Amino acid sequence: MFNFFNKKKEDPIREHLGGFQDNFTKEQKAAILGSLVILAKSDGQVHPKEMQNIEQTGRLLGIELDDPVFARVASGGKNEITRILNTLDRSQKEWYIITLHSMVAADGKVEEIEISYALGFAEDIGISEDEYVQIIQKAELLMKKFMG
Repeated sequence: MFNFFNKKKEDPIREHLGGFQDNFTKEQKAAILGSLVILAKSDGQVHPKEMQNIEQTGRLLGIELDDPVFARVASGGKNEITRILNTLDRSQKEWYIITLHSMVAADGKVEEIEISYALGFAEDIGISEDEYVQIIQKAELLMKKFMG
């Protein structure tokens, strides 16, 4: 009779972000996570805070590491991940660069190899080192402005 008792509750992350996840294809989400995993492994070990960052990004995007699409994309290696990342539009690429950069510092120390991998992913998707720095600086300024 009345369906409001049977209403399915929306995922709180999805509700809060207003469909942000929907702006990415499943393959793009998997490629983003795959690149974060590669970056986390670049210094020879995955720090627990890096793993936490990967899992949080997965929740934000609405994809898990055990998703079959992630497994398929990851099995294609860096070339497949890069090919898919190149389908991101400009604003998605900027968000990706900020996410990638947050992974570099996730464990509390910035390793040269991690910076190298991050800049390599950026270059592979058409973002120069100067653009990378500008994107990060812009994000930091916004954070200062809105977070105090």
